Amino acid sequence: MAYSLDRRLFVVIFAVSGCSSMTSEECLKADWYQVGYSDGVGGRNPNIIRSYQNDCKDVNVIPEYQQWLNGFERGTVLYCSPDNGYKVGYSGRTYHGVCDNNFLYKYELGKNARLRDDRLKEIDFEIRRLTDKINSTSKNKRKEIKRLKEDRKELIYERTRLITPGISYEFNF
Repeated sequence: MAYSLDRRLFVVIFAVSGCSSMTSEECLKADWYQVGYSDGVGGRNPNIIRSYQNDCKDVNVIPEYQQWLNGFERGTVLYCSPDNGYKVGYSGRTYHGVCDNNFLYKYELGKNARLRDDRLKEIDFEIRRLTDKINSTSKNKRKEIKRLKEDRKELIYERTRLITPGISYEFNF
């Protein structure tokens, strides 16, 4: 059951992640509850309904706001799970303020974890670059080697703080 629910959630999110506008044909055939549900599951900005109003006026279709809202609210129940908050934050997607604080807390955790992981990748790259430079610098350039080792030491220290906050280590090279 969990697998099929997750799979359906992914399919719906994928389906609504594209362009926000509706074609004339989509306006004419719209199930406004389902449109709202898809928007809610996708965590879309609730102001998207205005875009639909604009898109559909050319074919004299007025979105059924109450049906859309009922679907939207139902969809946000799935979107607003704390676990999804973490996933949304980690993926870097924009949050449109449609969920409670439990979601927001996990969203921030995910967002911060992503920032930390990105910084760790940068640090690892820089440590490798400095190590390569140290190894390729001739032994008679002691000042340069010392500076490079000091730079590398600072990066290793920062990396350690990011991985295990609150624990400090002393490195001697």
